[in-house]
Amino acid sequence: MLIKKIFKNQLTKDLIVISMAFLLLIFVSIKNKDEHIGNYALLKAMASVDNNLSGYAWSDNIGWISFNCLNTDTCDISDYGVSVENKKMSGYAWSDNIGWISFNESDLVGCPSGVCLAQTEGNKLIGWARALSGMNSDDGWDGWISLGTQSTDTIDYSIELNEDSIFDGYAWGGTVVGWIDFNPDLGGVTFLGASPFIESFGVNSVATGGKPTTLFATKDADNCDLVSSTGYEDLDICHNENQCANGEYLIDKAVMEETTYTLTCFNDLGMGVSKTITPYKYFVLSSSPNKVVVDFVGSSATTTPTEIEVASFNGFTDDIVFSADLSNLPESDGGETTNAAIFSRPALSFSDYFTGIKTIATFFASHRFTGEKTVLIYGNNLYPVNIIINAGKIDPVYEEI
Repeated sequence: MLIKKIFKNQLTKDLIVISMAFLLLIFVSIKNKDEHIGNYALLKAMASVDNNLSGYAWSDNIGWISFNCLNTDTCDISDYGVSVENKKMSGYAWSDNIGWISFNESDLVGCPSGVCLAQTEGNKLIGWARALSGMNSDDGWDGWISLGTQSTDTIDYSIELNEDSIFDGYAWGGTVVGWIDFNPDLGGVTFLGASPFIESFGVNSVATGGKPTTLFATKDADNCDLVSSTGYEDLDICHNENQCANGEYLIDKAVMEETTYTLTCFNDLGMGVSKTITPYKYFVLSSSPNKVVVDFVGSSATTTPTEIEVASFNGFTDDIVFSADLSNLPESDGGETTNAAIFSRPALSFSDYFTGIKTIATFFASHRFTGEKTVLIYGNNLYPVNIIINAGKIDPVYEEI
């Protein structure tokens, strides 16, 4: 009985000591929220509540690494987490064994090799993180954690976001931390943000030689790039979700050939989505005047002239060959003569119509008529323009009785 009593009393004392130590840790944690993070054992506020990474990574050497205080519902005590915004990582992860792991640029200066900044490249993480306890270590450990293969590594490794918005792959933390699995059987580091979506994308038609405007609408996109098949490139046409939601943007490159445009938009993580459009190249014909006159002296006559102008759009540069549909004009009874369209220039090259050269058209009517008749002029058998022929005065024709 004495042994049982002593054991019971000792157990009670141990529980009291442990409870007091735990309460003291919480008190010190809250009291020291604003202190420097040199003592990693204190759970202090390290990040904002709107971090977009969550879940756990696993190391066989140091155990679980938490990427968000939401994992353990401890944000009221320690509001920490890791985020990706505009492809740049920031914030802190927590390990019970090595303390704070920083993804902040200011803590990553002087990394061992390559790109220091923790960031995304497409759906992949690159750069470094650092366990802050390693910065003050006196045993040679520097705390560096590589997020992808470095030039000095002999093993290839990487961390990529999969279709379920969970990171797959491994980081390397040296001999102290070892391999860090970002998608273990339990846990897994998850991206909480939404994938970007392009709701609409268009490029307006513009006269060849002019500069077009693009209109686009996106959802959950933080920045967008616009490139063209003719060498135009603007890698940041909008800079945040509000700007990218609805955009109108002048493309600062004259259109001199058929051009394909590609809009690519990214979310905070750097996940991208693209849409491509090729404005249809075409031309239109116009006439001045669009009503001509024919004065019949005999049974046939030629009209007054009209100028035919070509306007090119979206990089149309082909030659134009003119033709006419005169089927609305009556033909002469004898068949000796037929209706005809006469062009001063039967064809125009791009350099001709781009510099304003026109063709002059007249029409030979082989048979007298009254009132108005409509004929059509085509370019390359496309896009006709209507010409109205108005029969003017008709002089009488004298025939033998």
